[in-house]
Amino acid sequence: KRGGEVTSNILYDTKETYEELNTVCSIIKKQAKSLNNAGGHIHIGSQIINRDSKNLLNLLKLWAVYENIIFRFSYGEYLTGRRSIDHYAKAMHDEFINIYEKYKESDISFLELIKVLKANTKYQALNFNNVKQEEFDYGNTLEVRCPNATLNSVIWQNNINFFTKLFTYAKSLDFDYDKLDRRYNINKDNYNLYSMYNEIYLRQALELCDLIFNNNLDKVYFLRQYIKSFEVGDKPFVRAKVMTV
Repeated sequence: KRGGEVTSNILYDTKETYEELNTVCSIIKKQAKSLNNAGGHIHIGSQIINRDSKNLLNLLKLWAVYENIIFRFSYGEYLTGRRSIDHYAKAMHDEFINIYEKYKESDISFLELIKVLKANTKYQALNFNNVKQEEFDYGNTLEVRCPNATLNSVIWQNNINFFTKLFTYAKSLDFDYDKLDRRYNINKDNYNLYSMYNEIYLRQALELCDLIFNNNLDKVYFLRQYIKSFEVGDKPFVRAKVMTV
């Protein structure tokens, strides 16, 4: 038995893209399984935040404050993260908050800030090591590493939609710094605790929905995947009994 990796071409938000994604998942299901050590990484072009240092700092703060929500959602049809997630996609709350606080009042450039972030290993939930010097260099991406692998094409679509909207909100003119500060002060003792990331924080999940989504359909699909029929688990890679997506 051998492991393997499937990579896609650049995906676009079209019906044809998701039909192809469903076809690929269906073919793989006949030949292989997604095991408890497999990640479902998503690469999004760094242009999504306009390669602007302010937007990048906003993203660090947004990710840090809602990291517990992001992780549980990214587990897909499972109640917990995969085996060794803490090694290959570690939680980044502390590092991101420290960097945000250090540089939020500075005039640091986008590439200088990326250099600071690249000092960390690539094995983190949100990885910046693929960001290139030139904007349109091949492979110039922000890499989301925390999602579990899945052969459910709807979960792939949910993940792509969620992280794209999350990154887009970082450059919003209505970015709500006050709300993020309030949430951070409420939750600051629960970050970087993977067992806590398995728990359900419904009020906070709804709060994040309202920040990043502008329509109810996106919110419904996000919440279904996040809530997972209100089940909570503490053993590695346990599938939810009912997972409606």
